[in-house]
Amino acid sequence: MSAVYSTRFYVGDPTAPGADVYTVPAGMVAVARNLSLVVGASGATVALSDPVSLANVYRFTSTAANQYAFWSGDQVFPAGSVMHITVTTGSVYVYLSGFLLGAP
Repeated sequence: MSAVYSTRFYVGDPTAPGADVYTVPAGMVAVARNLSLVVGASGATVALSDPVSLANVYRFTSTAANQYAFWSGDQVFPAGSVMHITVTTGSVYVYLSGFLLGAP
């Protein structure tokens, strides 16, 4: 059985238009479980995505300044995948965590 590591993939304040925040190492599989956001500007959109597939895992648009949002799920990112945070405007504080598993 592969080892399971609880991992903090990213903590920070990416600026618009966003940033690649984590690349899954070779021989590993990442599972994004929790994404916490504090969005500083009304109307700002924040998304967690995989830029290879261009799929948004989670997308949030604030309706007021200093709004908090939370996502919980089980999104799998295979080895070599990149977790990307997109920010349209303003400041956002991001906490992204989950599990890092040895590939089968």
